[in-house]
Amino acid sequence: MDERSPEERTVVDLGSSMTSAGVARAALRERLDGLPDDLVDAACLLVAEVVANVLLHVGTDSRLVIVRSPTELRVEVSDRSPQEPTRRTRRPDRLTGRGLHLLDDLATEWGSTAHGGGKTVWFTIRLPAEPDRAS
Repeated sequence: MDERSPEERTVVDLGSSMTSAGVARAALRERLDGLPDDLVDAACLLVAEVVANVLLHVGTDSRLVIVRSPTELRVEVSDRSPQEPTRRTRRPDRLTGRGLHLLDDLATEWGSTAHGGGKTVWFTIRLPAEPDRAS
């Protein structure tokens, strides 16, 4: 990290409680202070979806990592299951199956990385350029 591109990094152990998605949203919202509401809302929706997928489909503890640089937001949710995310067909009569489609629609980029018996699902969102402070 150099002076031109400082990064803010936040790590939150979420556990496996039904409140984990809310905790993740609150932590993320705090880190995105000053950004446009629509960007914050999209990021909070995505983190809630990823955490909900952990709760519903793998049931392990999870950890949230938020990395904010001047140009990009990266959000990572790690769990202790090697089960990769599975895309489901969106159907209007189902309450689930939209999370990965939302990542496709709202994130700049997303993916899943396996590690030591678990995985990390991550997404990035490009941040708007900050106004030039020299003028």
